[in-house]
Amino acid sequence: MTLIEIGGYAGALMAVFSLIQKMISLLSASQKILHQIETLQIDLSQTQADTAALSDQLRQQAYRIDTIEGYLSPVNGQLTDISNTLKEMSQHVLK
Repeated sequence: MTLIEIGGYAGALMAVFSLIQKMISLLSASQKILHQIETLQIDLSQTQADTAALSDQLRQQAYRIDTIEGYLSPVNGQLTDISNTLKEMSQHVLK
């Protein structure tokens, strides 16, 4: 085997090692991307669960507000009547 043949084989062997290193680097990068995707999926599912819980709380608060408004509407009507009566009385007194 001549020195030129040995140099050619050494060059080919270095090219193979270089390609293997590149493949390992690409596999590592794809593994990182897959891990990030998995993290995003976990975050998304947690966010959806939190959104559902928040939506339930919002519905409960809306029900409470509707209930309170239901109780207050007759009171508001009475306050309006009292206010109108006081205005009429003040008009008679101030004449």
